[in-house]
Amino acid sequence: MRTAPAPRPDRRRSGRASTVLASAVLLALLLGAQALRIHDDEARTAPMEVSGTASEAVDARSFTVEVVDVAFARSVYDASRLSVGDEDEADAAAAEDAIEANGVWVVVTADITAAERPLNRVNAELETGEGTTYSSSTMSVNALGSISDVFSPGIPRRGAVVFELPPERLSSPSVRFNVHSGLDKRLSGSALVDLELSGSELKKAVDGAEEALAVPQSEIRKA
Repeated sequence: MRTAPAPRPDRRRSGRASTVLASAVLLALLLGAQALRIHDDEARTAPMEVSGTASEAVDARSFTVEVVDVAFARSVYDASRLSVGDEDEADAAAAEDAIEANGVWVVVTADITAAERPLNRVNAELETGEGTTYSSSTMSVNALGSISDVFSPGIPRRGAVVFELPPERLSSPSVRFNVHSGLDKRLSGSALVDLELSGSELKKAVDGAEEALAVPQSEIRKA
């Protein structure tokens, strides 16, 4: 009795499998190279950050920023924009509609000066010593970042950025300022400013937070 010959491997199937495998490997390599290129491009065009403290002007190349005041409040409201008339009366009326914080408001006032070209957008973040980041609030119309503010080269503009956060999360705070033109933040400057508040000094400031604080409108300062 003759034994049936063993079936031969299907070379066509084997060839197709090798082609599919090679294509998959090539696709993975191409995707990896593309992701690496995108990452490198983002790194090259990301905002260039410098660090400093609230006791000095911090030069972020495209702008400088100098923190002039840090205040804490239970509620905030927009200071009057009236150029004529009774501003005190207008402020008193605005204070009645003050926005109460779900925690505490941190109001950081700073002078910002563009270096070589006009800038018109401000993004600010408060970073705690624990590494938690809070974006600035847009609840205040007067606050920087709520509307477009024009920063002309060499002319300081003073304004405030406002943050809302739980007081127990407020440890060794720093504020990151990014000032740029339009919506594109690539190749813009970024400054991380240490507010130099910690420990008992910070606790005392938070415990003594004002009941209601007016957020000033931004204004041009003398150079």
